[in-house]
Amino acid sequence: MQKQSDFNSWGLPGGAIEFGETSINACKREFMEKTGLEVSIIKLLGISTNQFRTYLNGDQVQSVVITFLVKKKSSV
Repeated sequence: MQKQSDFNSWGLPGGAIEFGETSINACKREFMEKTGLEVSIIKLLGISTNQFRTYLNGDQVQSVVITFLVKKKSSV
């Protein structure tokens, strides 16, 4: 879990997929950026489209959330 400063709440590490990036690579990159941990993907847990949020500037969005089960890579 990570503390999200923009909403002052706890959530799973995540972020946006960059142009041309796969969802798997985005998961690994975002996990490293948010936690400093290198992970490998175990399996896809689910895809959700019922995520709605209003940002502080008033923008309203509906997100596609792709959730993976990950495992921390061992540091040898």
